[in-house]
Amino acid sequence: MKRSTIIYALLFSLACGTAAAAEQRALQSWYFQGTAFREGSVAGLPAVRLADGYLPAITLEDESPDAARLPRGTGGVVVFCYVQNIGGKLRDQDGFLPVAGAAVELRRGAWRMAGRTDSLGYLVLAVPAGTYEVTIKGQRREARVEMGRSVLVAVRTGKRMVD
Repeated sequence: MKRSTIIYALLFSLACGTAAAAEQRALQSWYFQGTAFREGSVAGLPAVRLADGYLPAITLEDESPDAARLPRGTGGVVVFCYVQNIGGKLRDQDGFLPVAGAAVELRRGAWRMAGRTDSLGYLVLAVPAGTYEVTIKGQRREARVEMGRSVLVAVRTGKRMVD
């Protein structure tokens, strides 16, 4: 084998390894803490895994998400639907339950899309960049989606079980 062929093979291998490592570092984990999303992960809670240019993924514990690129011109939207189950005016408000099967509607002008939350209360979509109104059970939030990036939207629905 020629010396130049070996050198090219080593450089290619090094370049691929560096790109994979850079992509691995770009993956961020987020979790829902009860009132908002926080960066990091907590044992026993689903993690939202984000990386620029990739469709967000919801994982449990040590799962590794499949890498699926966002379609050209789109961004990711992660909607989490929940109901508060402890707390209130005088107590901590971190207790919550996910709402599975909730109907979610995204609107931008005349454009509309609908879906349902999964068993963990999440809906993940790739949509064209723009500002959307997210509606679940009469509750509305605004989501600004940038091309190649993802946005996290938490919507508390229904009445509190306490207060």
